[in-house]
Amino acid sequence: MQHLSHDQITAMAQPIPMSRDDKLERWASLIERSSERIFIFHRLEYRSHDELARLANPRSAFAIAAADPVLKVAGLNSECVGEGMRFFEL
Repeated sequence: MQHLSHDQITAMAQPIPMSRDDKLERWASLIERSSERIFIFHRLEYRSHDELARLANPRSAFAIAAADPVLKVAGLNSECVGEGMRFFEL
């Protein structure tokens, strides 16, 4: 029997198919359960694609989503705004 580390198992994980609605409902439930103050981004519509790809805050709703193991396995790769927008189809 071969023993694998957590990192090896995570690297081998296949994305879980989730609909857009499933992703958004999971994200909303994570935000509702959070006891932390959540950072809100403003005027994202005026940011370039490159800026959105780099923009992040560890207290944002995107960071809450990125910390969730279910959403990670479903394909969410980082807490950056651009990645969140891609993943949640915003």
